[in-house]
Amino acid sequence: MGYNLQRFINIAVRRSCNVLLALLVIFSQDVIAQTNIAVLNFTARDVTDVEAQVVSDRIRIALKNSGKFTVIERNLMDKLLNEQKFQQSGCTESGCMAEVGELLSVRQIVGGSVSKMGKQFTVEVKLVDVETGEILRNVIKDFSGPYELLLSQTVPEIAQVLSTEEQFASSQPELNIALFEFVSRGLGETEAAIISDRIRLELKNTGVFNVLEREMMKAILNEQQFQQTGCTDSECLVEVGQLLAVEKMVGGSISKIGNLYVIEARIIDVETGSIDKNVAEDYSGPIELLLVNTTKKLAQKLAGEESELTQETTAVYTGQADIIISSSPAGGVIYFDGAPLNKVTPATFKNMPAGKHKIKVEKGELFAEKEIELVQGKLNRANLILEEKTYTLIVYSNPAGATVTIGNKTVGQTPTEFAFKKASVPFEIIIRKEGYFSDTTQISENVQLVSRIDAKLEKGGRIIVRSEPVSNVFIDGDFKSRTPFQSGLMKFGNYEVELRKKNYKTISLKAEISASKPLFNITKKLSKLYGELSLSLQPAGAAVFISDKIIDYIPDKNVKIAFGNHQLKAKRKGYFTYNEDLIINSSEPFTKNIQLEPKSKRKAVLMSAMLPGTGQMYYGTAGKGLILAGISLGLAYAAYFYNDSFSESWGQFNIDLENYRNATTVTEIERTRKIKDDSHAAALKDRNMTLGSAGMLGIVWLYNIWDSGRNFKHLQKDIEVSLNKPNTVKLSYKF
Repeated sequence: MGYNLQRFINIAVRRSCNVLLALLVIFSQDVIAQTNIAVLNFTARDVTDVEAQVVSDRIRIALKNSGKFTVIERNLMDKLLNEQKFQQSGCTESGCMAEVGELLSVRQIVGGSVSKMGKQFTVEVKLVDVETGEILRNVIKDFSGPYELLLSQTVPEIAQVLSTEEQFASSQPELNIALFEFVSRGLGETEAAIISDRIRLELKNTGVFNVLEREMMKAILNEQQFQQTGCTDSECLVEVGQLLAVEKMVGGSISKIGNLYVIEARIIDVETGSIDKNVAEDYSGPIELLLVNTTKKLAQKLAGEESELTQETTAVYTGQADIIISSSPAGGVIYFDGAPLNKVTPATFKNMPAGKHKIKVEKGELFAEKEIELVQGKLNRANLILEEKTYTLIVYSNPAGATVTIGNKTVGQTPTEFAFKKASVPFEIIIRKEGYFSDTTQISENVQLVSRIDAKLEKGGRIIVRSEPVSNVFIDGDFKSRTPFQSGLMKFGNYEVELRKKNYKTISLKAEISASKPLFNITKKLSKLYGELSLSLQPAGAAVFISDKIIDYIPDKNVKIAFGNHQLKAKRKGYFTYNEDLIINSSEPFTKNIQLEPKSKRKAVLMSAMLPGTGQMYYGTAGKGLILAGISLGLAYAAYFYNDSFSESWGQFNIDLENYRNATTVTEIERTRKIKDDSHAAALKDRNMTLGSAGMLGIVWLYNIWDSGRNFKHLQKDIEVSLNKPNTVKLSYKF
């Protein structure tokens, strides 16, 4: 259970990686016949990790000194496990220990824990056969005293038991049970866990039950993702028993009220769900004796063994003693062993029975209790410091596991208990659990010292609705919210759900939520509502857009259009663009007649005369207009550039001509003449380029004016771009 074939294959692979190191460890010992063994670091519970590790080290040394074991050194063990990235902390269950033993290539392995409750240490040790996973020894030792004496006295005793040759009987009890950790009420979780572990061990020691180990149980429940808290009712324990594949389940609670401990335990038959046995044990005294005696007595009662148990008793004193009882503040009523003495503090009492007694003093909401020992023949004194009374509220719910809150503070999960002062009364306590309606209880001023709430929670369901697009959700005609919508907890029944959105068709649903189907979860897509547009357009050939999307307009045929607000647009070159806002909210055809207004031919000519291409752009032939404007600007720039260059080159020619005229020698005359001729040719070239550019500009300008006027009927022609072949663009224009 929980260890599949793949895991064992991984172990075998890891073992092969360590075989050489393991052989060195085995054959480096002097006595080959000794049992090869490893001791894991012990788990610490309410003690430090160092204290737990020292105990495991001492047991390791004691087993090695016994001469019966070949013990792998701790450093080598840690190295091997670190190489395999295996965490040995918390490995106390036999299956886990056997897995570590496989990694270390040893025959047997020792693991355990060290815990402390009150002044008492408890050391639990298991010796496991690696090959079979069988627990060969399970030793538990309690010790009250200094930690140093634990090392010198208890550890050798444990090592001696582990090294004895006596073997457990191979036969196992036929009845398989598991113990679910008891619920803690009024004491620490660690203390409750230690007591639960001791009850588990005592049940195993009866020889009646084959008890599933705690770590194995946790591993199985973790694999099943089962919440391991607050499971006390029979239904929950049966569910756990089915997951663990055991015949019986043991569960219960450990409570502390004042100085009284109450352990309630019951055995549940997993198949029938009936309670086979229900046992309760009350105990008042040091918690150490509860761990040693009461747990054993409880286990024997569960196993059907009602024999008397030997218990440690305290000495009983005889004779009389005197006592002065005082309190701070004074004036409190005195109780002696629960009986009122009809006096208030301070008071003197003579001839009281010697021995141990309980003294209680009450003054209104102030309270104190103390255990004292009256010594015979002496004047004894007791002073009690009064404090405000603490009230206890125990909360149960069906089902269990509900969250208990007071205001914004969470105090626990049912079953639970908490303490409060009278000054905080009245207050409201709310019990909540997912999938159930919350229960609210008002705590009034007449509350008892110990009160109890039994809440029966009513189950409910939820409705979850999503839609595309977002819509409004109505349940039974009432508006709730917009989608995505998740309701609060609702009573079981049938509900009418509607999804509404303007301009969309309403969707109606029947939602049924019940105990078998507590969740109604659905996603819907709403359909748009459509109307028709009857459009008449002059002149023909105009492009029609609805909400900036071009439509395939065919004369005398209605256009299908969705309900809502739209923008109608009609465009044609040479005409002004038509724009209008439309509201479609009916299935009846909407009729619209559009007459496009032509643009002015005279205005186009004037614009082209002022700036080439603007007339064409005005009419709508933007491509042609941009080309004419670009050519005109280019020619104007060329004329300006060459004219400026001509001015410069003509100035240089005049300088060269003056130098030529001033020449006196033949050589100088020839040189300056050549320079003069070259500069004259350059000046003539610049002049010709200037005149050519200006002439071309004039021609383009005139063509531009002529084109925008005389050939107005051809202005519909514009730049066309088409794709003839993949990755090929064709650009054409007809003048």
